[in-house]
Amino acid sequence: MRILNLYFLFAILILSSCGDGDQKAKAHREGKGGIKMGGTFRCNENEYFKSLFPLGITESVGHHVVSQIYEGLVMFNPKDLTVQPALATSWTISEDAKTYTFKIRQGVYFHDDTCFPGGKGREVTAKDFEYCLNLLCTPDVKNNGFSFYTPIIKGGTAHFQGIQHQDKIVSPIGVKAVDDSTLQIELENPAADLLSRLALPFAWVFPKEAVEYYKGDILYHTVGTGPFVLKL
Repeated sequence: MRILNLYFLFAILILSSCGDGDQKAKAHREGKGGIKMGGTFRCNENEYFKSLFPLGITESVGHHVVSQIYEGLVMFNPKDLTVQPALATSWTISEDAKTYTFKIRQGVYFHDDTCFPGGKGREVTAKDFEYCLNLLCTPDVKNNGFSFYTPIIKGGTAHFQGIQHQDKIVSPIGVKAVDDSTLQIELENPAADLLSRLALPFAWVFPKEAVEYYKGDILYHTVGTGPFVLKL
């Protein structure tokens, strides 16, 4: 019944620009660099979505929605599909091409949500990406993207199988928050397409607080960093 209700609500799905409250969001205004801010974006879809949780996105409708709400380290340029910075301002690659070090953009906050103390969104740090990438290498019914990452991230397969088969030792994976603004990813072997994989919805960032607060409802309750928030 809950899923059917969500399907019905999706028919009137509204994406509202985040920041500065509902009243100001009703009208467009100009931000730095001539960027238009505020207002409401309405979109029509002729199919149901199955999940709005980044790890669970497998169909186009869900992708259309969450691409307005979540962001990752990098993103695809919509004009030519080249990889460009998103929440990572820059990155370096070791000489053996097995270690990537990302600098995380500072001053980016998760959307205000009940899962946070006082309902106020907090700043995104490298620890959030460490958490999300660890979840990607962990077996769960909500995780449909693990196969894109466990084979290439150092220790990813061992970690996944160790949890899946409880008789095995759970190994740490090669993802580390060096500090609040530095994330390091170690690979099993060089992977030329790592950045493209990190631009997929599966690798977009969300807060641990939301996962723990909403539990199963995290499939439909979105808490991201993007330009829009979802109102069902």
